[in-house]
Formats: sequence, C-alpha cells, structure tokens
Amino acid sequence: MALALRILHLSHAGLPDERVERSAWSSRSAGKEVHFAGPKSRGLSLPADPFASKSVLDFGLRSNLGEPFSSSRLVKRAKQIVAQVKPDLVHAHDIFAGRLATRLGVPFVYDDHEYWSKAVLANSGMVDPVSAYKSFLWGSWEEDVLSQAQSVITVSESIAEEHRKRSHRVFTVPNFPRTVEIRDLSLPELGKGEMASVYTGSCTPPFMRFRDTEGLTDLFRRMSIGTLKVIGDDLLRTNPPVFSLGRLSHGAMMREISKCQIGLIPWKKHWFHRYCNPNKAYEYAHAGCVVIVISTLEQVCRTLSNLCVAFEDYGEMASVMIDMASRPDDLVEKGKTIQAFARGNLVWDRFDSTINEAYREQ
Repeated sequence: MALALRILHLSHAGLPDERVERSAWSSRSAGKEVHFAGPKSRGLSLPADPFASKSVLDFGLRSNLGEPFSSSRLVKRAKQIVAQVKPDLVHAHDIFAGRLATRLGVPFVYDDHEYWSKAVLANSGMVDPVSAYKSFLWGSWEEDVLSQAQSVITVSESIAEEHRKRSHRVFTVPNFPRTVEIRDLSLPELGKGEMASVYTGSCTPPFMRFRDTEGLTDLFRRMSIGTLKVIGDDLLRTNPPVFSLGRLSHGAMMREISKCQIGLIPWKKHWFHRYCNPNKAYEYAHAGCVVIVISTLEQVCRTLSNLCVAFEDYGEMASVMIDMASRPDDLVEKGKTIQAFARGNLVWDRFDSTINEAYREQ
C-alpha cells in the first residue's frame, strides 16, 4: 500500500486530547486528510483544528469491558463511519480503539498512550478482583492488537521494548508539545523574591497509586519553599501558600505554568514509573521551569538529563527547593537553559516523519 492519504483517528476518550491532535497534525503536515471518531468533542487543546470531519462514536464502559451487545453495537456504528470516511488507515489510540480496529477490516496503527494492562494493576493490584479481570481482559486484547497492527507507536522506550516482543514495527514518540503550543511562552521571572512552583495534577485523595501526591500541600504549608500552584484539581481549595486553579484549557494551563520557576512531578516511588513519560515534564521545560521529578520516572530523567533534578523522597525534594530558593539568579539562568534545550530538542514536530513512517506498509 502506498503512503495512506486518508487517516481515521479512533479514540475512546474523545477530544480535547493533546496526543491525538498532535498525531493528526503530523499527518496534515505530510498532506494527509485526517478524520476523527470518538465521544462527542468538547473542544480542542491545540489552537487549530486538523480534522476534516468528526464523527460521534460512544465506546461506553460496557463495551470497554467486553460486554457482547454493547461491543457489537460499537462495531456496527464504527463500520458506518468507515463506510462514510473511507479511510486508507486507522490510527487507533489506546486499547479500546485498538481492539475495535481489529474488527473493521482496515489496516491500522496502534498508539498506546498508557500500557493499559499494566496500568490497571499498578493502580489497584491483583487483590482487587475487578482490576485483575481488567488486566487479564485488556492483556488478551493487547496480544491481538499488537500482533495485527501494521505498526505500533507508544510514549516511552520502556513500553516499546516490551511491545517489540509481539510486534516487529514499534516506534517511540514522546509526549512533547508541538511548536504551535509553546511559541508564545515567555520565561518566568522571580517576583518579590518568592519562588513559585506548579504541579499539574491532583492533590486530593483518592490517588492513583503511581501518581500519589499525599502530603505535598502540607509540605508547602510547613516549610518555607515558596508557593505552590495546582492546576487540574477541581476539589482542592486555595489555602496559601497553596493556590488551586482547577481545570484549565490547555492554552491557559501553559500560560499559568510559564509564570512559575519550578515544575514538580512529586509522585511517590512506584514500579510502574519505568513505563511512564508524562506530558507535564516537557510542558514545564518549555515554560522555562526547572523540573523536579521523582527518580523512578526513568524516561524523564534520561531525556532531561542534568537539566532536571531527581529526588528520592519529599525530604530530599524540600532540601533541593530550599537551596534553589536561596540562589534566585541561578534559578533564572537554569530556566533559560532548559527552555532553550526544550525548544531545540523536545518538540513533537521532530517526530512527524516517525508518525508517517509508521503509516507505511512494509
């Protein structure tokens, strides 16, 4: 098959979704026509719309758990969309779309954002029978999807290494921003001598086990390590020095990050971190924040190298931050260095050719 001309992106999560939109723009940059099917769109993260059409396709909890009636209804609706769009290739995002793609009779690429069969165990463990069932079910789906996909794309080299055991064409495309997302960001300034940190995520329990931030807000209230801005937690209430902004649009979030000097990934250590490669690390870097990250996030530490600061526990993290607050000029200079590195290296646009290579049939 020649390089596909019409791409249909399938996603159970719907829009907005930065990774789906970035992938679509990779196709558009090579002159492809891109379409989307998934739950009803709630807007976009990136500033422009890459899709020629958007079709409503509701996956639903029951079909995601393999319930036969819901699954057959999902397949029927998806085949109607395929008949309308006539895609040359399906780009299936995550396991539910991947499983659906195996039943549509169209060549497909599988984009694994999460490593689903392991992520569900990482969050709850085998002691939870529902999680054990999900892991077994989604693991069996992964076997089928990986063996049938034309190519596989994923977010970290650790996941890619495991998928290569079952697929001969696996590509790593990290969760870097596209240039259009970060081109207007300015460097943060140190105002009033107080260091400002940001965390994009939840500080309210219950936590996903591999994203546990218990004690973070208390740490800022107990110690003189500046202010903490939390973005994305609608349940957290502002109580200085912790300021909760709730959920923001992608653009508004990036602007708020760019007002801070420190970008935190303050998760407690977890075995699943070796597979993780979170967006936030690279969004922080592009905003000129010094990234302080738990040491078990191996992919982030390798990518940023000496431009990030890894810590083992909250005590060490606090010590690092106290030291940084005492040297504000060094903090500003390091922010400039990391932003320059990010602009030159940590951009999705550099992977446009990788995405389009994954679309080629071998």
